Amino acid sequence: PTNLIVSSGRKTWDLKDITKISKIKVETLNDSAAEFDLSTLISELDKNRPLRLSLPGLINDLPIPPYLVGEWRSLAE
Repeated sequence: PTNLIVSSGRKTWDLKDITKISKIKVETLNDSAAEFDLSTLISELDKNRPLRLSLPGLINDLPIPPYLVGEWRSLAE
């Protein structure tokens, strides 16, 4: 398990991997599935700015466009 790093400009979030403590049984997941605690990220997003995701050792840089950030924010409403 490794944390998900999310950045936007100068702001960075270090999101905890909660795959093993999830309600879903871990044995039913394959190695490509992971779950992260997004509550801090969602609560602090105040604009639809692009984000960049990084999963150390697996994903160096995955851009998330503003329209998708807007959809994530709408889920918190």
